[in-house]
Amino acid sequence: LAHERNLSVQFSPDGQWLLAAGAKGTRVWRADGQGAPRDLPPAADVARPVFSPDGARLATAEKGGEVKIWLVDDEYADPVVLRHENPVVDMAFGPKGKRLVTAALRAEDVRVWRTDGKGRPRRLTHRHSPVRVGLPYVVRHVAYSPDGRHILTGTWDGRLTLWRTDGKSSRVLQERFEDVRYYHLDDCSFNPRRPMLLCVDRGVARAERPDGPQGAWVYPVGSKGTRWHIP
Repeated sequence: LAHERNLSVQFSPDGQWLLAAGAKGTRVWRADGQGAPRDLPPAADVARPVFSPDGARLATAEKGGEVKIWLVDDEYADPVVLRHENPVVDMAFGPKGKRLVTAALRAEDVRVWRTDGKGRPRRLTHRHSPVRVGLPYVVRHVAYSPDGRHILTGTWDGRLTLWRTDGKSSRVLQERFEDVRYYHLDDCSFNPRRPMLLCVDRGVARAERPDGPQGAWVYPVGSKGTRWHIP
């Protein structure tokens, strides 16, 4: 693939496109090898490009805080530009590709945008999870449920919050880690067919505690049920 440093290599969800994002540029090919590749701006070092579930759109983040949403099959269409004050660290499309949720450095809120660029974004605010010195993430992970009804946000210190996409209510699934020297939230994802999600906590090995705790937790998305641990 035509980059000296590939930050992300992936197929689109519909299998029609192949993307390689690198420090010098982002390139998109048809998966069948037909036609010339399409060149896009370089990828940011933090947030990786994401395809919409139908493969029709591609969101890329740039270092200045801009997010651009491209129509993958139309190289002549101008991208929709969304603007953050700081670089974006994670983003996710809604199931129909009509919404994009983004999280940025040093920001107490995540933003839910229309992918056509119209209107102002809805903001989901995390005022009780301050920026940690030396690690400028408030929200580090975002995910959209497959039915489009919920958004998950995960902070650097382990607080997991499940929001309704209309912003009317939220539910905390996990409070902040008791000792953030050893824990950090690694990743989260929804089950595509069942109302549950998986989150991975990674232990940070240090001299005082070389066996830093780690493992995965499965959470029910509904109001009932308890989480269970996968060591």
